[in-house]
Amino acid sequence: MNTRQTFLQSIANYYYQKLKTDSTSICFVFPSRRAGIFFIDCLKQLSDQPIFAPKIITINDLFARRSQLIIADNITLLFRLHQIYSRITGDNRSFDEFLPWGEMILSDFEDIDKYMVDAPQLFRNLIDYKQLDDDYSHLSEAQRKAIASFWGTLHLQKLSEHQQSFINTWEKLNEVYTTFRSELKAHNIAYSGMTYREVAEEIQNQKLFDDHDIKYAFIGFNALTTTEHILFKYLQKQNRAQFFWDYSEQILPVGRNGLINRGAGMFLSENVLQYPKPKDWEMPLDV
Repeated sequence: MNTRQTFLQSIANYYYQKLKTDSTSICFVFPSRRAGIFFIDCLKQLSDQPIFAPKIITINDLFARRSQLIIADNITLLFRLHQIYSRITGDNRSFDEFLPWGEMILSDFEDIDKYMVDAPQLFRNLIDYKQLDDDYSHLSEAQRKAIASFWGTLHLQKLSEHQQSFINTWEKLNEVYTTFRSELKAHNIAYSGMTYREVAEEIQNQKLFDDHDIKYAFIGFNALTTTEHILFKYLQKQNRAQFFWDYSEQILPVGRNGLINRGAGMFLSENVLQYPKPKDWEMPLDV
């Protein structure tokens, strides 16, 4: 049995006795459908008889179910994005020619919303970056970090030809972003990141979850987006969430004071500190 299966088996064992009499009180949330399938298999191994069918969903499903919008398929999204992009920028390339660009733009819009980035500010930062080419002295540290985090491959080095071509139309992308979101909402559809942002903003505006009898077990997550942090913190404060991290605390860097070092592995440290595992559950193996 590999580490992943051992990790899931330990959680299945942890919940098995608790849920024999009540399988509706906990919803298990995973980063992917595959992990949920493995978890079901682990539960089946615990009994020779048919067992309860717990609620198992992905994090995408959880946000989508709390949103008023319906997530559209990628082709629908890309066709609409192509129409809006062409109309605003005057770029009349065919859909086939636009497709690689469209996929990149859509992915960037996903990240903007999942991390709740101030889109106009981000676009302004990149316009400044374009205008002064490789001179970064005018950028604040916050602006430099925003650019670097948004374009993971950028690292404030010289842009590739493909990235530079993309920045040449950056002045129009804020309008593309806002128009795209507005037109999708008008048709009651969305890309995934829009549902994440909508739910996070509703939580911030005190529009709370109405399923008060349901608790959530978040299993196997790693680095979290801003919107996921907002959801996790809200449910944690409501005493309605438990967290199971798929790495051992022994791998986290510890300083001389005995506290977790916030340098290397910082996001691991933050997860453990902000969302500790249940006190009566232990990671079965070092990972």
